[in-house]
Amino acid sequence: MVKKLASLSCTLSALLALAVWLIIGCILSSRFGTPDIFSDINGTVLLQWALMNGSSSLGILFWFACGFAAAGLLFANLIACVSVRLLPQCKRRIDMQHYMLLTLHILFVFVLLGHLADVTIGFKNTDIALAEGESYTSPQGYTLHIDRILIGDNPKDFRFNRRDVRGRMSRDEFHPDRNQVFFHISGPTLPQMQGQIQMLSPFVAPDGLRITLTKFLVAKEPGDSMQADIVLSWNPFHSAAFSVTALMILCFFPLAFRLFCRGLSKEHTS
Repeated sequence: MVKKLASLSCTLSALLALAVWLIIGCILSSRFGTPDIFSDINGTVLLQWALMNGSSSLGILFWFACGFAAAGLLFANLIACVSVRLLPQCKRRIDMQHYMLLTLHILFVFVLLGHLADVTIGFKNTDIALAEGESYTSPQGYTLHIDRILIGDNPKDFRFNRRDVRGRMSRDEFHPDRNQVFFHISGPTLPQMQGQIQMLSPFVAPDGLRITLTKFLVAKEPGDSMQADIVLSWNPFHSAAFSVTALMILCFFPLAFRLFCRGLSKEHTS
């Protein structure tokens, strides 16, 4: 049983199931499916959504269950492959390629655990639209106050729609360092402190609270103020999971280079 779990066919089956799952998810989240439900899911932690609203969206809940099953199969495959194949290979012979493969498999295990923690632990408060001088208190007891919104680009450039959003948000059209939000924040475990955020550069408090600027909301009526759309989130494993993912990607390049060089040497030998 363990050898079957460690087989390449099991790996390919799990990856194929995940690929099909993702394709179905793209359809479900598009305008041909249920985009409003996925918008609600993105606005909170998945586990919280499932507990509160899952019973009214059984089809989406079943889709997530299938995804967890495929990811669980891949997780079991990684553990079995490490214990049955890679560890014995490393013990039998010192080979850098075997150690690289072992490292990648172990890192991938932690990446999957990080994704699991990301959808089950912590909290996420989205769509917090605040103008200068306005405050927001989260259900968890954090109070955010906007001191200043600094806009260096033309405010008209923020009036984009969903079709041209990616083009408008390019480095040529939009400069994150010229458009910033200055604030101060306090909470149950966080003394009052000041900070600033810009798009693509969130603020991380000492207790792990993450403050993210998603977009600027231009005033629609004369006399209204520009607002910053902000997300407050907290997950103790978020930074660690991101670092492990980056490390796994970096470890892949020397392994690919070694396999490429080994392939060249075999061609020259033959």
